[in-house]
Amino acid sequence: MEQKIIHGEAIEELKKMGSNSVDAIITDPPYNVLAVDWDKQEINWEELCKEYYRVLKVNGCVYVFGQFPMINNVFFELNKHLKFKQDLVWYKNRGFSLVKTIFTKYHENILFFTKDNEEILKEFAKEIKKRRKEKRLTTRRCRELCSLRIYENCGNAGYLWYETGNCPSLKVYNKIKEIFDLDNTYDCLFDRPTFNFEDIKLEGEPYKITRKEQKVYGLKSNMKEFTRVNEGKRNPKTVLEYSIIQGGKEYFGHPTQKPVELLKYLISSCTNEGDVVLDTFAGSFSTLKACQEINRKGIGIELEEKYVEIGRKRLNQQSLNFEDNKWARMAKIDLNSLNTSHKNKMEEIKR
Repeated sequence: MEQKIIHGEAIEELKKMGSNSVDAIITDPPYNVLAVDWDKQEINWEELCKEYYRVLKVNGCVYVFGQFPMINNVFFELNKHLKFKQDLVWYKNRGFSLVKTIFTKYHENILFFTKDNEEILKEFAKEIKKRRKEKRLTTRRCRELCSLRIYENCGNAGYLWYETGNCPSLKVYNKIKEIFDLDNTYDCLFDRPTFNFEDIKLEGEPYKITRKEQKVYGLKSNMKEFTRVNEGKRNPKTVLEYSIIQGGKEYFGHPTQKPVELLKYLISSCTNEGDVVLDTFAGSFSTLKACQEINRKGIGIELEEKYVEIGRKRLNQQSLNFEDNKWARMAKIDLNSLNTSHKNKMEEIKR
């Protein structure tokens, strides 16, 4: 699958891209936490998030790595344009701390947003309501024509799909199209899933449990006794456990390189094969490498030439020896410089 490397500044390059052209955005921007060059970059998050919204398809997803306080600003701007879904935690096998006055950090945060289909759903709701009245159909009759049962009158199906703009299931939508003679205007609501729940379930031991009649949130429920059989799959968790990359064959010299397996998991959660995934701070192009391995089209934007060169070789399956390659040597972390810079920063804070 084609992987596209772009050498340039994120916002400038995004403006060259077409609207509604990307299925997902997964990126790891500079955190501006440490006083070192590779962690410092002024980012206009207000403008960047506007561009994210423009290039993203309806139901498209955004995953942004970060940590406080930087991630506060990212959330504030993303939340203006996109729908916040969850905050995830990448739990690492090794911590990092330069001082003994704070807890050692073993995690990074990941913000999960989607491009809501609210505006399109509002138009869809108005159109359905208008056509229902033209045909003089009651809501009850609509439910019957769509083969919906009474308890399905909320959530993803039922009469609320035209009253409040909730999205029906694809099965119900196809029946609605037939009943009200709709064209394909609103098919974009179902072009792609918001979340591939089944694809990212976790492995576990099979089990069988019986639940007795019970209350829900302290209220009487009509839920009777039932038996649940699980074949060994578990729901995906908000805490993602993956080892950090600091050496070995996967390490290509970037100080904050992300594990390909972690990126493959996130990409699988919100895209299908052939979809387009964008990374606006590509680094050593691990996101594109993950796309390459699971058959997605990747677009990576990177400002630093040394990482662009690493990315090209990495994606072309060329050997890149970390110690011998000049670009990798330039990318290598100078821990002495890092410690000195951090100490200087702490001294400035004290003053």
